[in-house]
Amino acid sequence: MNKPNATDDMVSPGLGLSVTDGQLLHQALLTGDQALARRKDLGELHRRTVEMITTLHNGLDEQQKKHAEDERHALSERLDRLETAINATEAVLRIELGALIAKSVEQAFSHAATQTTGRGWSNLATWILTVTALTSCVLAGALYAQEIGTSVRALQTAIFGQIAIFQLDQPPNGGIEAAANRLK
Repeated sequence: MNKPNATDDMVSPGLGLSVTDGQLLHQALLTGDQALARRKDLGELHRRTVEMITTLHNGLDEQQKKHAEDERHALSERLDRLETAINATEAVLRIELGALIAKSVEQAFSHAATQTTGRGWSNLATWILTVTALTSCVLAGALYAQEIGTSVRALQTAIFGQIAIFQLDQPPNGGIEAAANRLK
């Protein structure tokens, strides 16, 4: 025969409760008029817990939606700033390039006009060659304007992308534009 052990009549050996202790606890909590926890109370507690979890879930959904909207707004602002910078750079290039070409043509004509005519056909050939070269440059610029613009935009994107990576100061919005926080 097995000899009964002291732990055999224990509900939980770790807590030190015996079966009798468990029955007394059950009786105090759930039975009689003076029960500490009635089924109605337990049902109300369950309902409030479910309501609290649902409210928390809805609050988290709203917070995630607001965060996503804030990120979209920041990204939109950044794209607008980038587009403005690209447009400004393109405008500067057009203005500067136009002035540079005009200045070069003017210098070529003034240089050709001030040279002495002692060499005859040599001056005329130089002048014709200069005018032909300048005309071909202007014609190439007109024919390939779209390709030049695309190349300039790609170069600007690469440059501004590198500049954005190396920003040292954090913006006041908590670093949403930091490389680690960008959407992928």
